[in-house]
Amino acid sequence: MRRVSAVVAVSVAAFLLATNPVVADAAKMITGASIKDGTVTTKDIKNGSLLKADFKSGQLPAGAQGPAGPTGPAGPTGATGAAGADGATGPAGPTGATGADGPAGPQGAQGPQGAQGPEGAQGPQGPAGPIGPIVRFSASVATVPANTSGTVWGFVGGTRQITLTSSSRLSGVVSATLAGASATTADLGLCTQQAAGPILEFGNDYHENLGLGTTNSLITMSSVSTSSYPAGTYTVGMCIRQHAANITGNWTSGFVQALPTNAVSRAVAEKR
Repeated sequence: MRRVSAVVAVSVAAFLLATNPVVADAAKMITGASIKDGTVTTKDIKNGSLLKADFKSGQLPAGAQGPAGPTGPAGPTGATGAAGADGATGPAGPTGATGADGPAGPQGAQGPQGAQGPEGAQGPQGPAGPIGPIVRFSASVATVPANTSGTVWGFVGGTRQITLTSSSRLSGVVSATLAGASATTADLGLCTQQAAGPILEFGNDYHENLGLGTTNSLITMSSVSTSSYPAGTYTVGMCIRQHAANITGNWTSGFVQALPTNAVSRAVAEKR
């Protein structure tokens, strides 16, 4: 008996399945075991009818890679990993621009006083003050009795009165020819006296222990009072004290002038 080919069997089976229900049920009984191996070829299979699942793994060649699909949604954030080791210090960046000055801080404590600096240059001379009254005196010298007191002054030669209208200092110059009845020493100066008050020297600006012989000697001196005299009338002239012998002479001549206090202060400063 001649075996029916696989193609004919498949065709007949397909026809019977489509037209006869009975045959369709019978077709369910046909399995792969009913078909001889190697008898079904590519001509017996309808193009496009086989699926990938009909082939064993590795039988089909890999196709070309398809285009990338769309990016999927981002997955959830993973847990924070452990901190890594510190990296090496990078190079210093460029210096930034200088910022604006901040507000001034509180004043600090005063430091110790520094050493005194050198004296500055002398300032310009101020305007001259008003000229005070001036008196001149000239007279012969009467004998002055010995006076060994170191504190009591007495006038010698001529005197004059000067009236001060405001507080002033006194300045004067006097010359005299004097001698002692015997050789002696004496203090000589310029003095003032107000009314019947004591005779007072201008202020520690006198000749001290001046030697006097028995023949007349010319003596010239000047003095400026160390303090101001208040307004009033004063007797002025040459004065003497602390001499062991009588004093004689020919004459005394000089003047005393009142000076504004600021003028005398300026003169003393310039002298220094």
